[in-house]
Amino acid sequence: MAQKIGLNPLTIRQAQGLEAKIRITAQAGFSAAGLRGNEIETYLDEGHTTSDIRRLLNDEGLLITDVGSVAGWQFTGHPPLVCQLKPDVPVDNAALNRRLDFFFRTVSEIGGGIVPAISAIDEEGDFRRGVDDFRNLCRRASDYGLRIAFEFIGFGKQMTNLQIANRLIAEAAQDNGGILFDTFHFHRGQSSLDDLLETPVERIFLVHLNDVMDKPIDMIRDQDRLYPGLGVLDLRSILAALQFIGYEGFYSLEIFNEDYWQSNPLQVATIARQHTEEIFRSVTG
Repeated sequence: MAQKIGLNPLTIRQAQGLEAKIRITAQAGFSAAGLRGNEIETYLDEGHTTSDIRRLLNDEGLLITDVGSVAGWQFTGHPPLVCQLKPDVPVDNAALNRRLDFFFRTVSEIGGGIVPAISAIDEEGDFRRGVDDFRNLCRRASDYGLRIAFEFIGFGKQMTNLQIANRLIAEAAQDNGGILFDTFHFHRGQSSLDDLLETPVERIFLVHLNDVMDKPIDMIRDQDRLYPGLGVLDLRSILAALQFIGYEGFYSLEIFNEDYWQSNPLQVATIARQHTEEIFRSVTG
C-alpha cells in the first residue's frame, strides 16, 4: 500500500507565503500539505477567501494534513493561543476567544480537519486538570467539526512522552481527540516502541516524520532535526510498528533545520520526499 506523505510548511520556512508553499509541496511530489495558521490569516487579509485556498489546493492536487496549531491551553487558565506558544501582549480572554473561534471557523471552511494542540511546555499541574483542559478544547473544536491532535513535547516539564499522551487521551474520552505522533518528540521524551505498539491505532491522528542529530538526549533542540535516514532514530522500527498496529493516516515531514532553510525550498522538499520514500521502501521491502 502506498504511504500517504505530506509536507509540513515549516520544513520550507524560507518559501514566502501560502501560495508558494502549496505549489512547492505539489512540485516536490507530495500528496498533501500542512498549512500555517498565520499565513492563512495574512492571505485572507490580502483579500483572498477560504474558497481561494480550497481552489488552490484542488488545482495542485493536494489534500490537507493539518492546519496551524493551538498552544497555551493547558494549565494556564486562559483560552488557547492560535499559532503561537506564548502571549505577546497582556492576556485578553475575550480577544483570545474571538481569535480561536475565527481560526476554527476558517479551518472548517477550508476543509482541514486536524488541528495540532501543543501540550504544556513550561507549565505543569494536576494531571486531571490537564485532562479537563484537553476535553474542553476538544468539545470546543467539535462545534466546528474539527479533530484535535495532542502533541506531547519531549523537552517539556510534564507532558513529555507517548505513555502520558495515551493516558490523557483515554481519560479525556473525546471522539475528536487523538495524538499527533512526532518522531522527534518520541525520541526526545524517551518513549519506547512498546509504548507505540500498545497505542490503539484509532488514537493516532497524524504522524510528523523527521530524524535527529546525534547529540546527548538532554541537549537536542527542535532545530536538530534531519531528513529521514540521516540521523540516529531507528525510523525503520518506528514505521514498522506503526504499520503493525494498522496506522493508515498521513506522514507529514516536519523538519526544523536552519541549514536547510538557507537552501532552495523546492530542493529541500524534494530531498525530504526522496529520503522518506527510501525509508518506507526499506520497511515494506
